[in-house]
Amino acid sequence: MSSKQSLVIVDNGQEFGKQLKLVLEFMGLQVNVLYVQDCIEDTIPGYIHQSRACFVPFNEEMPEMSLQIIARILGEEVAMPMVLTGHMGGLEDMSFVIGGVRNMPTFDQLQQFLYAADAHWARLSKTVALQSYVREEIDTALAELNVSLDPTALGFQEESGEELPRPKRKSRELNATSKQHLDENLVGDCEAMQHVKDMIARVHDKNASVLILGESGTGKEVVARMLHDLSPRRNKAFVPVNCGAIPAELLESELFGHEKGAFTGAIAARAGRFEIAEGGTLFLDEIGDMPLNMQVKILRVLQERVFERVGSTKSKECDVRVIAATHRNLEEMIEKQSFRADLFYRLNVFPIDVPALRERVADLGKLVPVLVKRLADQHKTTIGLDQDAIESLARHNWPCNIRELSNLLERLMIMYPGEVVGLRDLPQKYRYSIMGDNRVQSEAPQAAEPKANGYTNGHSNGHDDSTHVNADERAALFGPADDEPASNTITLGSDGIDLKEHIANIEKDLIQQALDESEGVVARAAELLQMRRTTLVEKMRKYDMSR
Repeated sequence: MSSKQSLVIVDNGQEFGKQLKLVLEFMGLQVNVLYVQDCIEDTIPGYIHQSRACFVPFNEEMPEMSLQIIARILGEEVAMPMVLTGHMGGLEDMSFVIGGVRNMPTFDQLQQFLYAADAHWARLSKTVALQSYVREEIDTALAELNVSLDPTALGFQEESGEELPRPKRKSRELNATSKQHLDENLVGDCEAMQHVKDMIARVHDKNASVLILGESGTGKEVVARMLHDLSPRRNKAFVPVNCGAIPAELLESELFGHEKGAFTGAIAARAGRFEIAEGGTLFLDEIGDMPLNMQVKILRVLQERVFERVGSTKSKECDVRVIAATHRNLEEMIEKQSFRADLFYRLNVFPIDVPALRERVADLGKLVPVLVKRLADQHKTTIGLDQDAIESLARHNWPCNIRELSNLLERLMIMYPGEVVGLRDLPQKYRYSIMGDNRVQSEAPQAAEPKANGYTNGHSNGHDDSTHVNADERAALFGPADDEPASNTITLGSDGIDLKEHIANIEKDLIQQALDESEGVVARAAELLQMRRTTLVEKMRKYDMSR
């Protein structure tokens, strides 16, 4: 380790610097605060000469001030290793820049910065002073940023010395096959999705923990699978675990396994998910729902790479890459003491934010055909959407994101097999005026005369009533009928239709919608469907559905 021990944070009055100081002090590090005014007035304190590294904010709106601060510090301590916060400003290739962060760095990131700082000082100890080299780098940055600031007036002295070779940046480009695989599974060309793909390209071949953030239904598991598929672990298992779907009392056994007789019902030894994922990737979905007592045990595995089965005292080593995901705000949960800060910093080594569908509606034109193609294999048919329908869907808020879009397309595929779906064919909640954001209001439907048994259109033929769709069910699915009610009628077709299967598909679709709306809470979903919870559970078992 370098003899230089303290760290310096340049304080520009933002909250970020104060929070960073707290985190570094929490890690047991000595931190000194250097105020921007001191840099500008050239009154930099002497402790800068004993500093291990410096955290400097880079303001891309005022690059000249940021460069002036950097130059002043370098004038005091040549080639001081720096971590740029907020923005890299195009300085990432410079010898004194050891890293950069836009958000609060994770524990592992901070450790990596410290290692990089020590390596930087060790490398510099083998050379002479590098004032001229640093000045050349600042000159280059000024030219690239088109900033008129003379670094020669910032305290640099003419001094010859051996130049350090510029660090070579490792290419983050995926090969053609990997890129194609990524594009096929993460559909979209918008800026937000390109950023996600770039993050995957940066970390796919690393063993670092990744925390995937995003709303429910945005495709966080798809991102996790891409990280696994493109990694050196691709030939080993990818094991997903939904931490919120497993009862708290069973989660430890599920993750770590158990020995025979460890608890009532443990009639045989069983391997846990960590053992199954050995050499591969363990995906902890909805990590925010994990109980606090389990968070401690997961933290130990991440730190020491060992665990014990339930009922055993023998430790097992594990070689598993852990990827976690959540739709919750873990930092707020830390403040409420419902999530451990130390586990957060262990997991949040490399965060990836997955955008909500409403933030990438420009991708709908590509998303819809891909989802339809995937559903076509299941339903043995296909559909198309005209431009008006696509534009209307682009105005929807999509609270359940890709999952909601997929469910809608499956519903339309059931109702309009082999047809092109227009604006008027969409369910009421998805119909928006092309000229504005208001939903299209349908004219009052002309209700068909009901039969004695409550069903319409003459479908009563002596079969069990459970095989019929009544008007209320249809309204629940698609809203009020249009001014041409016949166009929304399901036609029998020359090949006939499997009515029981058709009704079962509608029932499954409504159950899935209720589960999505209630975020997987079965009791709430049962209320939405106006049925008993036990009845809904039985139907979910019948259709092999999960939350």
